Amino acid sequence: MVFHPPHGMRYDTTVPAQCHASDEQLQVMGPDACPVDSWLGGGTTEGLIMEPVAHDFVFDHFHHHVDILNNENKQIVLVHSEGWTVARGEMRPDGAIVFNLPTCFPAPPTGCVDDYIIPLVNSTAIYPHKRKIGGQVRSYATTPRGCPARGFWRTRVRFDWTNGATDRVVTKQPCRHHRHQHRA
Repeated sequence: MVFHPPHGMRYDTTVPAQCHASDEQLQVMGPDACPVDSWLGGGTTEGLIMEPVAHDFVFDHFHHHVDILNNENKQIVLVHSEGWTVARGEMRPDGAIVFNLPTCFPAPPTGCVDDYIIPLVNSTAIYPHKRKIGGQVRSYATTPRGCPARGFWRTRVRFDWTNGATDRVVTKQPCRHHRHQHRA
């Protein structure tokens, strides 16, 4: 999964604390393995695991809590599912964030098989994080300078599946378009 934020969007991973815990520590302790100030946000993930042979019935309808943590040029996603499933997103120089997220939770060591896992809804939010550094207030996420007249920015997301298929989605983040007022 590759997120392409709106042109002009920037992330500064030096603003919040950084979580340097290993995957093993995160799998056991979850967000408690990290500094409290490294927590960026959270949400939920929901999906179906079908019976794997004939796909005749729902084996599991999962609904799991998600935490998002900060690390140096990375985001860490933790899914609480009989322990914690760990996924790390790499922030590229072009501003994109690349994740290899599992589709099932907990993810087995051999990985998930996409043909009987049906992701339904993933909903997460990252909250504002600001800190004064060197006399200047800096933010973890800095939006583009202006809001388009349409009233939202667009984030493009590309999903590459194990069967070679690719899906593309565009999400909308609302913003306020400020009109310049001229004084008479």
